[in-house]
Amino acid sequence: MTAHQTNPSNDGPSPVIPGFEEIAVHLSQQFSTSTNDVPASQTTSLPTYLDRPTKVPAAPTRLVFRVDAAYPFASPTSTTSNPVLLKLQQMRAAFGRINSRAAIEPLPPREPLRAREPLRARDRFAGDPRDDVRLQWADNSEPWWHFDIEARMVDRETLWITEKFVEFFLKYLKPVWWNRCVEGINDFLSMIHNELIHPVWAFVTAPIRALAHLIPDIDWPWNFELRGANVSLKQSPFRRIVFDSQLASHVVERLWDDPDEFLAAGQTLTQDDYVAVARVPVKAPTADGHFRNAAVGLLKRFNLRGVTHTLTRLLLFTRGSRSWTYGREMLDAGVGTARPLAMVEDRLGPLRFQSFVLTEQIDGTPLPEFLATTTLNSLELDRLAGQFARIWHTLGELRIVHGAMHASNFVVTPDRQLKLINLDGTWRHWFDLTFLHRRDRDWLRFMKAWRGQPEFGAAFRAAVARHFEEVQVAQRQLSQPLPMQLQRAA
Repeated sequence: MTAHQTNPSNDGPSPVIPGFEEIAVHLSQQFSTSTNDVPASQTTSLPTYLDRPTKVPAAPTRLVFRVDAAYPFASPTSTTSNPVLLKLQQMRAAFGRINSRAAIEPLPPREPLRAREPLRARDRFAGDPRDDVRLQWADNSEPWWHFDIEARMVDRETLWITEKFVEFFLKYLKPVWWNRCVEGINDFLSMIHNELIHPVWAFVTAPIRALAHLIPDIDWPWNFELRGANVSLKQSPFRRIVFDSQLASHVVERLWDDPDEFLAAGQTLTQDDYVAVARVPVKAPTADGHFRNAAVGLLKRFNLRGVTHTLTRLLLFTRGSRSWTYGREMLDAGVGTARPLAMVEDRLGPLRFQSFVLTEQIDGTPLPEFLATTTLNSLELDRLAGQFARIWHTLGELRIVHGAMHASNFVVTPDRQLKLINLDGTWRHWFDLTFLHRRDRDWLRFMKAWRGQPEFGAAFRAAVARHFEEVQVAQRQLSQPLPMQLQRAA
């Protein structure tokens, strides 16, 4: 029986294992006998990875032939009966062959690793989440609650060439195409309105318009009229008029029949989508047909602002009725204002639509223009500011807010009297929550006109404070303390 032929590819241990020879020598000393010339016992157990043959070869020549045949590059060595030493000889032969090959055929140079490209925004978290680039991006990103909100509110700086391009575009290019675009849209919509909407609407509403022309001529049985010493009233299901009893009858008839026609016959002062104002005569002309000695009034028409605005105010007081009511109440309280003469409302039962108000015309100069063109001494300025203080104090007692108390709504008459006009936004507030807030806004509106003229603003402010102290002293003398609400309003 021949000796066991070992496979070099399986027997040879991996050359990359460090310290294998020292381990093998240590094991050979442990498992070998006391004398090296005596063969090892076959019953001695060795580790399995040494792969000792099952039977000791009889002749050493066979072992030398096997080593030389399996490892042709091995150097001749002396034979030994120790299987461990024999294994070491085989390993040395294998290492020698590998080193000779490495010396003959050098390994190719190792290529450097390419730099990894950064991920695009759309590729993040699309693949392996363990990618170091993605992890680095996730580690450096701040939480959502650390984002700088104020920094995002600041406009980013633009390049100089970009600013110049925007200026060139807005100056030369945009007016050309923008004007043409707007003109084209206007022409297109006008064509649709004139050719389609207006004819169809006129045909549908023709019966209604014919009936509307007959309505004023019908003597409705439910028309009623009340005459008083100061105020009179006339009302129908479609119109309501309240007028001063001293007003000429022909003016009342013209207002009742067609107030729009009466407005168009006068001298138009202002006309827009919200209001139309015209001068109209309120007394009969003289025998020669002139209005030289006739009083002139201002007729205002408050237009409907839109469908939503109209529907939300069908049951509320109209601007004409507020001008009439609060104007006469202010006159009774001693506030200088234009005297209301008549008020007209277009109605449909309890629903209110367009309204008119007729007032006396106040000849005078707006307050800012008067102060800018007239030289006043301190005494005259204090007298004018005192009139404003009394008006302001009286409105606080009445709990009335003007709503548009600009300095231009105060008129100075030729005899240096201060009058308050344009009362269509006036309203009474019963609760401090709304009254004080709206009154503060009126004060700010009035003081806004004197930002460039601090001496006028200081004069009006001092006059209001002085008048309040005078009223407070008078109330103490009468043992009637000033109400807290009036103190807060002042």
